[in-house]
Amino acid sequence: MLTASCGWSSVRACGGVWRAVAGGGRRGVGAGGRRAGAAAAGVMEQPMAAAVGAGRQIPGPLGKVVVGVGGGTSGTAVISLGGVVALQAVRVGSFDIDASIQSYVRR
Repeated sequence: MLTASCGWSSVRACGGVWRAVAGGGRRGVGAGGRRAGAAAAGVMEQPMAAAVGAGRQIPGPLGKVVVGVGGGTSGTAVISLGGVVALQAVRVGSFDIDASIQSYVRR
């Protein structure tokens, strides 16, 4: 989430990190946002950030599944009641998926 008005002092930033990221990494994300000029920088879990960015309503009792495919890792999370209920990450990313599709198309 990034909002701005007339000057840099009113910019607020929020960065997303995976649950497995240690405290130092979380602090680094927040510090990076402040060094970039944000007056306030927060950190939230990446699946929550993805759900908010996609416009999903998350405070209710219904579960939502969020899937994130990165370059080297894919993650799946179930979000309900305003938080991450379950999270699983695997070391298969878009590069592996692209290679599998290319191999299949070549056959």
